[in-house]
Amino acid sequence: MGSIVAEIADKIASAGGGERSELEIRGGTGAEGGGILTLSTSELTVVDGDKLGRIDFRARAETGADALLVSASIWAEADDTFDASGNETEIVFAVGTAGTAVAAEVVRIDHDGQLGIGVATPASLLHVAGTVQVGVDDTGHDVKFFGATASRHMEWDESADQLNIHGKV
Repeated sequence: MGSIVAEIADKIASAGGGERSELEIRGGTGAEGGGILTLSTSELTVVDGDKLGRIDFRARAETGADALLVSASIWAEADDTFDASGNETEIVFAVGTAGTAVAAEVVRIDHDGQLGIGVATPASLLHVAGTVQVGVDDTGHDVKFFGATASRHMEWDESADQLNIHGKV
């Protein structure tokens, strides 16, 4: 079906030479307006790990083994068995890596809104597996860390090039 949509889009697309939308879904107006694209599963019993819908990105006209593979994906994944009182879902972002047949997960947002970068089961609002960088070498930014204490925080002061602890210790 994708090629049929592309052929239709090529025939009706503007000849303006700029970017164009190959597919546009237009909905109503106001708070409930906007186009809706629905991806759904045919699975009768949705359980943890089932994919509800997926968008794949790839270069169809490229040559060579890796160039033809999916280079990125976004999908919705069930985080529990769906029933009358629950439809917990996660959103997964994956990107291609040379020599692998499937795009690998790099970011996940779970049903509690927790963001995992490099980790499939985030344990906090932001859970990063690996190095986190703020700024670039010799051109950084102030960084503040707050805990569960009133009027206290730790700060890397970029202009003074030092780590400070503020508040009573």
